Amino acid sequence: MASGFDETLLHEYDDSTLAQLLKRDSRLIAMRGGVNYISPNLITKAANPNLQRDAIKSTNLALQLGIRVPVIKRSFQAGHSLYTVMERVDGMNLLDCWHQLGWLTTFKLAFQLRGFVRKMRTQTSPTAGGLHTGDFNSIWVEDLYGLPKHAGTRAVVEYFNFWGNFICPPLHERPKRPEKLKVQFSTAHFVFTHQDLAPRNLMIDKHDKLWLIDWNLSGWFPIYMEYVGMQNFVIPSTWKWLDRLRWTIFSWISVGRDEARRKAIKSGHYWSLHSRLGRYEEVLVEGADPWDTNPNSRKPGL
Repeated sequence: MASGFDETLLHEYDDSTLAQLLKRDSRLIAMRGGVNYISPNLITKAANPNLQRDAIKSTNLALQLGIRVPVIKRSFQAGHSLYTVMERVDGMNLLDCWHQLGWLTTFKLAFQLRGFVRKMRTQTSPTAGGLHTGDFNSIWVEDLYGLPKHAGTRAVVEYFNFWGNFICPPLHERPKRPEKLKVQFSTAHFVFTHQDLAPRNLMIDKHDKLWLIDWNLSGWFPIYMEYVGMQNFVIPSTWKWLDRLRWTIFSWISVGRDEARRKAIKSGHYWSLHSRLGRYEEVLVEGADPWDTNPNSRKPGL
């Protein structure tokens, strides 16, 4: 914890003083997710300012919806990072303790999360992206062109239909739009989505209450992205086959199940990294250089 830091004076420190107090102690070693404990009741996290602003806005919306999230006490910028100081959840994350939980607790937590997700899905938007920036921040969207700010349904659907049904072309042939869609991606609007509900971001306190943490990737996304993100983690060696089964059931109760789209998105992500220019004829106006990422070179709506 930070030596010299007094949490009762949190709102009295100016930004530079607070930054120095947090950096001064060599014991502040980054823990999972870049989180540091600075006092018995507070933690701090530093990240890209745009990601943090999206996370702050999402956290506050979740709080308004009655979802258990750490309350943000203060945010400030120091150098190239934006720091958030928030309350510490006194509990364990599910990644570490899942193998110790029984079926009764599993069902209790599943229905808590189901209630949270239902509340989140009442919030909709005609455009996708972070609540502050409008950026489509997702580990699954990484080809050269990505998606524009405040992307509409057409852009998002075409992106996932292209990569989710991608078939590697023969050597020396250009990638092209799939003629037949084995997996159909569609969405009428976007819903408020955490997008990273893996067990590392779910915490259980001593009263068996569930908390949702790390909202950096949250925003307006297609409804199926919640299930996809929930399966994106390395299963610990401590989990036995029964623990994996409980997680499958827990996920199904909480957010539903969409294995076809999950597998298609995962496969599409692989191909998008290996054929990063694959969509250039789909995205760029005629005559544009394939390496041109200027928004003005994109076709309208894409």
